[in-house]
Amino acid sequence: MAIDKKEETPEITPQVVHLIDLLKWAREGRLRVPIYQRDFVWRRQHIVDLFDSISRQYPIGTLFLWAADPMPEHRNHIGPLMLPDYKGQPLLVFDGQQRLTTLVGVLLRDDPQWDEKLEPEDPGRWEIYFDANSENGFCHLRPTEELPDSYFAAPSLLDTIKLFEEANRILKRIDKKVATDWINRAQQVARAIQSYRIPIVQFATNDLGIAVESFSRLNRKGRSVSQDEMFSALTYEEKSDRRFHLAAEIDRLQQGMVRSGFGEVDRAILLRAVLTFADLDMYRTDWSRLGRQVKDETRERLPAAVGEAEVGFERARGFLRELGVLNARMLPYSMQLVALCAFFGRRAEATPAQEKLLRRWFWSSSFAGWFGSGNPTRVRRLVEELRDRLPRDLAPTKLENMDLDQPALPTPLRFDLRSARVRALVCVLLQLQPKRPDGAPLSLEEAAALLFDRGPRAMSVVCATVRDPNLRRSPANRILDVSSEEKGQAKNWLLRLEPDLASIIFEGHALPPNSTDLLGRDNDEFLRERMQLLGKLEREFMQREHVTAPTSTEPALSPIDTDDESPIDLSEEP
Repeated sequence: MAIDKKEETPEITPQVVHLIDLLKWAREGRLRVPIYQRDFVWRRQHIVDLFDSISRQYPIGTLFLWAADPMPEHRNHIGPLMLPDYKGQPLLVFDGQQRLTTLVGVLLRDDPQWDEKLEPEDPGRWEIYFDANSENGFCHLRPTEELPDSYFAAPSLLDTIKLFEEANRILKRIDKKVATDWINRAQQVARAIQSYRIPIVQFATNDLGIAVESFSRLNRKGRSVSQDEMFSALTYEEKSDRRFHLAAEIDRLQQGMVRSGFGEVDRAILLRAVLTFADLDMYRTDWSRLGRQVKDETRERLPAAVGEAEVGFERARGFLRELGVLNARMLPYSMQLVALCAFFGRRAEATPAQEKLLRRWFWSSSFAGWFGSGNPTRVRRLVEELRDRLPRDLAPTKLENMDLDQPALPTPLRFDLRSARVRALVCVLLQLQPKRPDGAPLSLEEAAALLFDRGPRAMSVVCATVRDPNLRRSPANRILDVSSEEKGQAKNWLLRLEPDLASIIFEGHALPPNSTDLLGRDNDEFLRERMQLLGKLEREFMQREHVTAPTSTEPALSPIDTDDESPIDLSEEP
């Protein structure tokens, strides 16, 4: 009797293998990377961090391997390592490709099968060293830097003979006592690497859908394969002339965001925009249960959906620039980007009425915390409305799936950039054209770049000593750090300002006017007055943007928003 696929279960074999054995499997060609998976995308810091974790015996996560017959299409190399034919049952790397490629690229650099031409982009990333004279451990050699005596090439830590040669090199050049100390440190790290063991889980099934379903069940609480990679695997068509790799397209969209200056956007957010244009539920995670007909139809729609999303994101960024939101750190909710993409992917240019409504929607949803409190169904309906109905309505006055009259949340009691409500306040402050200590104004682009580059550290503390703990942690005690060379509290340079200069600088930073004396004698009272001023400035901004003001003028705690979290966390490995 035929087995119902819903009842079929794969053979699952968990085990723990030594790092050396895993590298042997790779060298033999036993491990393979499916062709539908994304390319190697880790940055140099990720590579260094992985080896730092191994040297400290920290866990680096489980590798998931898939044994299938027949084997799906796969690459003939892992990173820069060319793979020979394997006579036995090869194993596909279902999850863990970035980690495995890092280990292979770094530790097998001296192998005859290693060829940097296979990974031409930044071949120097594989050349890392253990610095025995630094607490930082592993690092890359800087351009034009001569090899320091304390550097041990990473492959030597896996090979006793090579480590002995490195030790001899150092002993010939450095004081024996210092050299011995360095060699002992390198030997400790070498022992940690040589004894390191990695957990693996092996699936034996011939059905990709079952493999994905099994993986997602085992890995519900992990941070591993991203949703777009799982979806890409399920919609990839073997031996097709129209091969379409969704994961690679998401890579391209993400790189486009970075190149535009907007900054990196989470892959899950980019995927949701693509799924929106493919007319699929952007919050769905059980992709393995798609029927074959639905998979075929989805596969046909994806290329066009990616194209619409790409155009939509470009126009959405332009619209956000008009609002004064210049980068991802200023954006209150990532899902606002998806919603704007849905509209601009279907309409090249908004009519004046559409633009007016979109402005009001954006700031209302930002100040009211709408996406933070919205359930997936409600958010999906709003995005679909912006995709389908709004582009056709040339003179809209309202939205069907969001109440634009919803009152804003009160001014935040505490400063925390993880809060969308705090980011909305920061958007208001950066538009005031803050001034440098010499009175020179910062353009919005300069102020936004400062926030983008430094994150929370771009907002320095005004007063270090504050009696009231709420005031100490409040937005009133933060100011854009326009004097980074000045260490400590901003109060120090503010009190040194000449009176005429102080008035324009205080105004540009939303500090109470004529309050220099108050700042000098009572930090708490100064911050209390500034808190009232921030509330006043926000309400004036809301009035201009047709946002309903908060029902209370008292500051309140703002939620730490989680609009980017999916029902099951399957984001890309760190």
